[in-house]
Amino acid sequence: PGETNVFTRDDGLSQSRPMVRPMAAVEGREGSAWIGCFDGFAHRIANGQVTCFSTNEGLTGIGYCWLASDVNGQLWFANSGRVGIFRDGQFVPLLTLADKPLCIGQTHQGGIWICAGAQLLRYNGIGEPQKLGQLPTGSSATEPTALLEDRQGALWIGTAVNGLFRYDGTNTAKVETSHNSILSLAEDREGNIWVGTAGGGLNRVRPRVLEL
Repeated sequence: PGETNVFTRDDGLSQSRPMVRPMAAVEGREGSAWIGCFDGFAHRIANGQVTCFSTNEGLTGIGYCWLASDVNGQLWFANSGRVGIFRDGQFVPLLTLADKPLCIGQTHQGGIWICAGAQLLRYNGIGEPQKLGQLPTGSSATEPTALLEDRQGALWIGTAVNGLFRYDGTNTAKVETSHNSILSLAEDREGNIWVGTAGGGLNRVRPRVLEL
């Protein structure tokens, strides 16, 4: 409380910029902090110590390393078309998808959400993932950048150039924002969704009642 600890390359962080996009950082078990890196590696900060995880622990060192923690505290990763979990000090792939941009996020039902390009899936680590549909982007080159399930169970999906979308369990709709490049998503205690953009500042999406 009242103190800030700064971790740099001198503490063991990657030579690349590990945290350009804040959705690459998640809280793990026992308060540890995990950071997914743009060089395909990951870092864990626990008790003031930085540990780097690379090809020796099952990562590829190619492309982004996305991280998410599920409701049970299990750490998940997505890297080079592979999705899996961190277990016994290793990143263990459980699912291999087509080589598309991947993003993962927590679901309240257990397991994770996966957005692979424009395709939306849900996966609990057993069998095949549940296919839920496509984002109405009108482009096959969709790059997801952020996933957030709100308290009502709706999923918000941010993309690199196609803007923001909301999946209500049945349909997916476009949500207008001040800029189409979405970097981060968060929900506050009033149910507002905060949207960080790459060129339009910070947006707040507020729930409202419509009378028909």
